[in-house]
Amino acid sequence: MAFDAAITADTPVYAVFFSGLDKLPVQVRLPHEAEHYVVDTIPEGISGQVYVLLSRSEEDFSDANVIAGPAIIEVEAEMTDLPEGY
Repeated sequence: MAFDAAITADTPVYAVFFSGLDKLPVQVRLPHEAEHYVVDTIPEGISGQVYVLLSRSEEDFSDANVIAGPAIIEVEAEMTDLPEGY
């Protein structure tokens, strides 16, 4: 299996939240000279245990596009109402 790790600051990256049967991509950002991606928005309507991965595509979440993950997070309903940039 070939792996292309050519991710640059200009590469669009999405955090994809898997909640039930829903797949909800949210574009993430890489602050200037930062080493970690930032998720500004958690999709509305998700709660409980949610799987998250980072993908180069907002539509195709196959192994060829996955950058990292999956991770399991716990989302409480109030967390989706955070102010932008929290």
